[in-house]
Amino acid sequence: MTLAERVTMLTDALAAEILRRQQAEAENIAMRAHLATTGTSAEVVIENAALRAQVADLTEKLEVMTYRMVQMTRRVFGRSSETHHPDQQHLDEIMRQILVENELQSDDSTATATTAATTAEVATTSNTTAATAKPRTKRRGRLSLPDTLPIEERLIELPESERLDPDGKPLPQIGTRFVDKLDHFPAWFRRLRLIYAIYGSSLHQVRISANPMPCIVPKGLPTDTTVAMVLVDKYDLHCPLYRQETKLERAGIDLGRSTLMNWVRHGATALLPIKAAIGASIREHPVIGMDDTWIRTLDPGAGKTHLSRLWGYYADDEFYCDYRRTREGKWPAEFLRDYRGVLMADAYSGHHRLFADGQMTPAACMAHARRKFEEALAAGELTASQALDLLALLYRIEREIAGHTADQRLRRRQADAIPILDRLETLIKAWEADQRHSSGLYGAAHYTRKIFKNLRTYTTDGRIPIDNNDLERQWRQPSLNRKNSLFVGSDRGGDWAATMFTICQCCRLVDLDPYKYLVEIFAQLHTGRTDYGNLRPKAWAQRLSKKVAS
Repeated sequence: MTLAERVTMLTDALAAEILRRQQAEAENIAMRAHLATTGTSAEVVIENAALRAQVADLTEKLEVMTYRMVQMTRRVFGRSSETHHPDQQHLDEIMRQILVENELQSDDSTATATTAATTAEVATTSNTTAATAKPRTKRRGRLSLPDTLPIEERLIELPESERLDPDGKPLPQIGTRFVDKLDHFPAWFRRLRLIYAIYGSSLHQVRISANPMPCIVPKGLPTDTTVAMVLVDKYDLHCPLYRQETKLERAGIDLGRSTLMNWVRHGATALLPIKAAIGASIREHPVIGMDDTWIRTLDPGAGKTHLSRLWGYYADDEFYCDYRRTREGKWPAEFLRDYRGVLMADAYSGHHRLFADGQMTPAACMAHARRKFEEALAAGELTASQALDLLALLYRIEREIAGHTADQRLRRRQADAIPILDRLETLIKAWEADQRHSSGLYGAAHYTRKIFKNLRTYTTDGRIPIDNNDLERQWRQPSLNRKNSLFVGSDRGGDWAATMFTICQCCRLVDLDPYKYLVEIFAQLHTGRTDYGNLRPKAWAQRLSKKVAS
């Protein structure tokens, strides 16, 4: 620091100190005048001020503790759904809701002219877009058994004593009634004995027939179907290996857990190139969703488990899972190297480096912002429902344009969603300025205001979703697996788990049976195929659908 800079710094500090003392002197003069007028002693005034400061401090601490307690209670005992129900509010909020609805009706009437062209275009293209929209889940009626099930007939007859008429004569059979039942046989295993023919003579070299049945586990005990069963049971049905070991023991098969883990290693290693092809396919899409979750890794040297991370990426019905030891931002930066598109992620500070060079466009998740206001409302801050009402309107727009083309969605968002976002931004700025910093409403407003620019990104491109829920739904199966398996045994085990989560979730997204898929893909790998992009679950499902159609 130069001498001039030090002089400037000291001058500024001296000026600030003089100003502070002038303000303190003015306050003292005002206090003495007040005491002289009212006759109150200085000790009472000082004590009153100290008590007020103490009450304010305790009130703020109470608000913080109450908010945290409500959050914890909701996470442990509350519902996971974040649906906003305005009809379950107090009377004053109901009256305010009526005013909001009246205002929305007036807004809809003024926006009719701007959306008329979009509505007409939607009507003309409804037949083409209906096929691309995902159908809603139907309620199951009475179960009908598939025709592919094998049938075993069992005749149920009356006892001979009941097959007599009142005169004692036998009753003839005049018909039958069929009733179908769903029967179950326990899983069974068999010994597949491969017989190798040996040819030769005393004058010629002995020749043995080549191995006609290659396996994912070279020279191992299992067939590919057995390896597929172990993989699907562990990573799709969440049955840990120690439970599979018990199941095999009950079937009379003595296999150790280390043997089963060796099968998992071979199966996951064989599928690794297909996982890489899924990642390459995701990076080709213009919009990618990204999120991470935790998974525990056994760390024997530390005497406890290590909290590792699973990084997930989603685009167009494909999911890629990556295991990493830490939550450092360098891992998604490594996966998304050279990517040019829109990346939707949460507000984690480790993601900032991804957008430093300006090659990727950040998009924020509206569900994350809504969750903050839900927590504030659950803590008793009823004013938060005003933001939830506006967010509900944004989601109503998304439901109405679901299945439409990207251009149609973009026009509707720019016409109707942007004004709602403007109102929401004005509201959260007012709350951030007025609310206590210890309140949940201030925290929600502060969080939303920081990411509000990125929340608007979805209104600039009809291909961008409003939230990252499509990706977050993919964490349900790893979460169930995490509850059953508790931890992975090593970093290598974490890599195998990430590979199998990728494959199994991609099968779920395209309605493929993971077991049948693995058996078919293992057979393709044995033929030497290296076009792994065509072996991805999505590409494989498209191939099967074309085959059925033809």
